[in-house]
Amino acid sequence: MVRINPLYLPELLAEIAKYLEKRHVVKCLQVCKHWYHILVPLIWRSVVIRANAGATGSALTRECFLKYSDLIFELWDYCILPGHCTMTFPNLHTLDLCSYFDTPDNRDESYAAELVSLNPSLVDISVSRPDPTPDVQFWEEVSNLQYLKSIRTFNVALHEDEMEAFWKVLSKLEK
Repeated sequence: MVRINPLYLPELLAEIAKYLEKRHVVKCLQVCKHWYHILVPLIWRSVVIRANAGATGSALTRECFLKYSDLIFELWDYCILPGHCTMTFPNLHTLDLCSYFDTPDNRDESYAAELVSLNPSLVDISVSRPDPTPDVQFWEEVSNLQYLKSIRTFNVALHEDEMEAFWKVLSKLEK
């Protein structure tokens, strides 16, 4: 009779990892190559970028994003940096933008519009407390998304021209 170590079963290992904190799963990546190949997709499925992330944020380099871009399905961006916006994430379906820029020097609304335009697979977009508010170009890029199913806004103040572009997005969702 052949005995199999249950930790060699990818399904079991992935199920166990769902109940661990992300930092513990990252430690598990270092156990062996087998675990690494099973757990890497779980780590990169949902990525949170925070302003002033400190040591944990420093690991999220542009090279890491490029290497694992096809594994990212959800991007929770609390600090858009210019380097994030020039990348394509082929499987990205959820984008949550909380505040756009890491410093007042980087206040350029086109970064968010570029991020949306490079990721046409987006299905869900959330915008909350943006600083500065999304411009017309951003809303036009959102309205061009083919698979968009939902858009959520919280505490977003729009000017008249931005409001027209926003209503265009909503009318597209009603169809």
